[in-house]
Amino acid sequence: PSQFATQAEMEGGNAIDKTVTPGRFQYHPAAAKAWATGDYNGVLAAAYNVGSVADGGTGIQTYNWTTAFSTASYAVVATVYSGSGYFCRINVARTITGAPVYTTDTTPTQQDATNSSIVTFGDQ
Repeated sequence: PSQFATQAEMEGGNAIDKTVTPGRFQYHPAAAKAWATGDYNGVLAAAYNVGSVADGGTGIQTYNWTTAFSTASYAVVATVYSGSGYFCRINVARTITGAPVYTTDTTPTQQDATNSSIVTFGDQ
């Protein structure tokens, strides 16, 4: 019979002789811990482990995690959709409970874009 991977084995990411159940997959380092796409009115179109998205003012959209990270040292990838060539950056002040996405134009002046998407990797 198969042996099931423990949380510690998934976090270690090196056991090749264990079965992974859906409830343990998120513990692997390569698994996205949260992802979402939302608009600048605070509406989530689709999400996993994101409880809300908040409009923090012009050019600031904060994604709030349902399950917090163990530290603020997690990786974030964000994209922005806009027909006007906006760029995005992640604020270095991300916390264990959320991460703001700042959108700027080419000048760079903070501007709202149509929407943004975010994916995170790290330990929760």
